[in-house]
Amino acid sequence: MNNPSAVSDEQGEWFEVYNPGAVAINMNGLVIRHQDPMKDPNATTLISADVYVSAKGYVVLGLNNDTTTNGGVTVKYVYPKEVNLNNTADYLALETTSSPAVIVDATSYDQTSGLDPSGKSRSLNPSFLSAAENDDDLHFCEANTLIVGSTDYGTPGGPNDPCN
Repeated sequence: MNNPSAVSDEQGEWFEVYNPGAVAINMNGLVIRHQDPMKDPNATTLISADVYVSAKGYVVLGLNNDTTTNGGVTVKYVYPKEVNLNNTADYLALETTSSPAVIVDATSYDQTSGLDPSGKSRSLNPSFLSAAENDDDLHFCEANTLIVGSTDYGTPGGPNDPCN
């Protein structure tokens, strides 16, 4: 959710991680890279708490975990304000802290796909859940499920809506 409309970006931005594997993953110690490294190699934030993603499960990371002020989203890990999701184009990755860093998964978006959602999360088509397939912005669409208790759309913490 790079551009919520129910609340301000500073209160309601979030992103979701899916674990396609057969065992749970702890993201503690991974790095969130929130800018293309060619543009800003220092735009990283360490995940410094246990954040488990169950096998075939989802977890939401966001700016705010108060559902009364973040648009009704249950956030498992709060990242600092330095991680902000640009409304029109951005890069987002999870990396190891090793040297050199290993990219666990990355995605980027821009408006070439025609998506410019406001109040709707960018929803990865459930047919394209692999780390390679989620790199293609054309595999995303606007969510069409209303978030309970909100005026925004998305499926935070659960399977995404299919893209038509």
